[in-house]
Amino acid sequence: MMERTHTMTDCGSNNSTQGCIDARLRFKNPAVRRYLLRLIIASAIYSVAFFPTKYILNHIHHPSHWNHFMTFWLPTFPIAFIVITGLYLREESDEYWGTLLQRAMLCSIGVTLAFSSVWGALEIQGHIRHFPLFWLFDMFVAIYAVFSTIFQIQNRMRDE
Repeated sequence: MMERTHTMTDCGSNNSTQGCIDARLRFKNPAVRRYLLRLIIASAIYSVAFFPTKYILNHIHHPSHWNHFMTFWLPTFPIAFIVITGLYLREESDEYWGTLLQRAMLCSIGVTLAFSSVWGALEIQGHIRHFPLFWLFDMFVAIYAVFSTIFQIQNRMRDE
């Protein structure tokens, strides 16, 4: 079994400031800083391109070549987020954080696949309206945030 080297206690508690120090030192890790920088840049590009593309898809029936490129490029952009996460996992030297990230991603993939399978079956049967697959990766990221938070809370409860 892997030994935990970091605690995730609340920085406001008076009885243990070590967890707060560990959480702050976490951002001094070069792998974390590179991951966050890549993630912020990719998120900014995705956010800036998302709304014009959504407008183009909804309001312009015959897009120009540039608009046509954007409408087909943007749905493939989440692959960049997966590559960024893979680079972080390769660079991360702390096995605890890497394992936590992997567990959260696997659970998120499972929930997303289960949701899309059930929704698709209901859609084929005609019991439910079409779910725009454009939102599937956003749903995955939200589920990932929930699972990573749950795992961190579980580890915090084990420490107490």
